[in-house]
Amino acid sequence: MRKVKSQKTMPELRFQTAIKKRGFQVRRNDPKVKGKPDLVFPESNLVVFIDGDFWHGNQWRRRKLSSLDQQFSNSRRQQWTAKIRRNMERDAAVTSELTFEGWKVLRFWESDVMSNLDWCVSVTTNEIQSSLLGGGNLIAQKTFAEFFAGIGLIRLGLEKHGWKVSFANDNDPQKKELYQGHFEDAERHFSLKDVNDLSVAEIPSVTLASASFPCNDLSLAGG
Repeated sequence: MRKVKSQKTMPELRFQTAIKKRGFQVRRNDPKVKGKPDLVFPESNLVVFIDGDFWHGNQWRRRKLSSLDQQFSNSRRQQWTAKIRRNMERDAAVTSELTFEGWKVLRFWESDVMSNLDWCVSVTTNEIQSSLLGGGNLIAQKTFAEFFAGIGLIRLGLEKHGWKVSFANDNDPQKKELYQGHFEDAERHFSLKDVNDLSVAEIPSVTLASASFPCNDLSLAGG
């Protein structure tokens, strides 16, 4: 494990070279910024992480497995999945802290950088230019999408702390009716569909995605 490179990997170097060719200056692995992002653009208040697929929890999807656990044999499963899940939790915590400090955070998988470098660079440069022109963030601060929204209890809690809903989803017409009773703006963002039928295009970019437990359907109390 000591041989695993955490800095100056091939995806990072390719990304940095492509960004510099666009005329943008960048700092690498700034220790003053939470999480030591791979790339820091101070003038735009933007940081970029290029996450390794294996160590940050994307390899099982690339291998078309059904879960992270399937990636390992029984004898090594607990050890490796525990480590990778800790990495994923740390990534989420770092992103959250940076967002609250006013940074804009972009994360790319290393496989995306290697297979679709132009797209990754385009997303980044668009965000830099938007910031320099005084535009909004690529992902609006403190916005959320709630899945299995039910009657909107997660929304009630988040809104007390300054969050704004951008999307809500549930497949139960009765729950939608109750949700509408609580929130007058429900028609603008509530999607009455099975979560499996949602398309990526329907879901806006948000800072947080939440999923509450569908108690009526699955819990002993709901039953």
